[in-house]
Amino acid sequence: MISFSNPSILWTLWAMAIPLIIHLINLHRHKVIYFSQTSFLKKVEKESRRTRKVNNILLLIFRMLAIGLLVFAFAKPSFDSDTEHINKATSSVVIFIDNSLSMQAENRNGNLLEQARQYAIKRIVTMSETTRVMVLSHAGLVADKISPKLVNETVKNIDYSATTISPQSLLQLFSAVENRDNSQFWIISDMQENYWRTFFELADTTLNIIPVQIDPYEPQNISIDTVWFDTPFRNVNLEQNLNVRVTNRGSETRTNIPLRLLLNDTLTSVQSFDIQKGESITLKFSYTTSRSSWIEGCVGIHDYPIVFDNSYYFTYFLQNERKVLLIGDEDYFKPLEKLYVVSQYIHSEVSQHQFVTPAMVDSVSCIFVRNSEKLSAGFAEHLYNSVTEGKSLVLLVDTVNNVEAEKQFLQRFDIQQPATVSNIKAIVNNINLNHYIFNKAILSIDKDTKMPNIERIRKFRPPFALSNTIMSTDLEDPVVISKNIGKGVVYVINVDIIGNQQFSQHPIFVPLFINMAQFIAGSLEPVYTIESNLCFDIPVDEWDNNKVPLFVSTKQQFEFIPRFQISNLNLKLCLNNQAHSSGIWDLKTDGEIKAKVALNYSRTESVPNYLVQDENLKSMQNFSKIDMPFDSNQTDSWFQPWQLFALLALCCFLAEIVLLTRNKRVVSNK
Repeated sequence: MISFSNPSILWTLWAMAIPLIIHLINLHRHKVIYFSQTSFLKKVEKESRRTRKVNNILLLIFRMLAIGLLVFAFAKPSFDSDTEHINKATSSVVIFIDNSLSMQAENRNGNLLEQARQYAIKRIVTMSETTRVMVLSHAGLVADKISPKLVNETVKNIDYSATTISPQSLLQLFSAVENRDNSQFWIISDMQENYWRTFFELADTTLNIIPVQIDPYEPQNISIDTVWFDTPFRNVNLEQNLNVRVTNRGSETRTNIPLRLLLNDTLTSVQSFDIQKGESITLKFSYTTSRSSWIEGCVGIHDYPIVFDNSYYFTYFLQNERKVLLIGDEDYFKPLEKLYVVSQYIHSEVSQHQFVTPAMVDSVSCIFVRNSEKLSAGFAEHLYNSVTEGKSLVLLVDTVNNVEAEKQFLQRFDIQQPATVSNIKAIVNNINLNHYIFNKAILSIDKDTKMPNIERIRKFRPPFALSNTIMSTDLEDPVVISKNIGKGVVYVINVDIIGNQQFSQHPIFVPLFINMAQFIAGSLEPVYTIESNLCFDIPVDEWDNNKVPLFVSTKQQFEFIPRFQISNLNLKLCLNNQAHSSGIWDLKTDGEIKAKVALNYSRTESVPNYLVQDENLKSMQNFSKIDMPFDSNQTDSWFQPWQLFALLALCCFLAEIVLLTRNKRVVSNK
């Protein structure tokens, strides 16, 4: 079957009638010449008149053919097999063009998404004018119930989508089509296994689904999968160790690949690496930041043609000040208050149990509690939620008034209640210098250093993780332990460290309690993966309900108003699929930056795992794989159909010239 890329030009075929009209006019036009005697004229033989008549008819045919063939050449015809063309009797056609990020790959015919667009256009032009066309992509509905003539530009404007519509949602769109029993559903994709197998397993076999795979071959791709820090703490002048995981997803070993680290748009460090095929490696950057500010980070490589996973963005707020809440007796906490005053950047507030409020907890990063059994169950639940969100909690359990109430409080944090107070004679001599609490603060302790004595202790009941022990006695009784809960951490101290002057005046006292206050995981580090209906919380100190947040990408020069809600000093943002590019985004109100957010593309599409036809999947019975060029700029074919028509038109013109030359030669010879 013949289809045309420019079918609208076919209306000019009426021009073929022009030579015929001219021929008929000349046929009835006679020129009268008067002679004195006809005897002077040569006799015209009947064969000569018959030859001239045949030549004129041939000239007419060649001229009409030349015009017609030129029109067909400009209409750019193509020949389709009967199994490929869309049934013209179909009332409607739904075409889904996969514009996910994996379609950045290339095969010998070029870019996969461009081939998918060209293939869709090629199929659409074979349909009748009465067929209604719906075009879908991962961005949603592109066009609905439009004529095939109008689809060309619509399809050409489809670009990559950072998010993907779920297989379930796509099937719902298919099922909602009017007259679905008389409709065809074309899917043009590279057929990523992790997405399309689920789709075909769920697909209704009554749907006339026609899957077309643009053969991706075996793309070469190196991806930056993720980044993370060795510790969850960001502080000024504290060395940060950033880990970067890189994976070679291709079939070739790659060497000397440069990996770059940029901080606040400044190239900070570069290192090169070699990576075997199928291998994942972890690389590390170390750096120090000397001032309090937002840090915008990006690690990146140069890898082609799949580029969406070449960069990974991160951001966090680096601040000097920390706020600490001390819950208990004011006199007991005086040594700590003096320490934090000297530090200048840690501000403490003391509150007795009966006066403390959840709002006070929300405004600080670290909470010290002595006699936790005096707190209400509701407040204990609020403390637990605060820790899971990244705050630090220090429990001083050296004494207890209500054993049962303390037990219930500790069970909420999955911490075993220590035994009752016992008298011992011990020395704190085992300090875990590898724990982040002493990171760069204490490198070593001399053997001759005098350590604090312990006379009273509430021994921890086993089992407990020795790796979480920060301090212990010479009798191997833990004194200070840590436990990670969610994003936060709980420290448990079972001896009277603060009230013991040997402790409060010892050098280990300062790094222990300074770092407990400053090393918090609750630092603002908003890093998210772009996905459908992405929502997240941003903590805010205060918010005017009359203000509207604006989400701004300076790099893309794009901004929008997200859906938002304020609750418990948290600003909940929902992007509603409006953020289409990775990078660092600003959250602004009245032109002022309130926060920064790092958005990254999902790495799901980085995995080159493609679906093959499966006989067990009934909805795949019309599956086909395409490996052919779709336009003249990408093809390696030596001949195109339009060229054939142009060549035939040229032959007709040459034949006309030969006939005219021959006629003139015959006339001149007579």
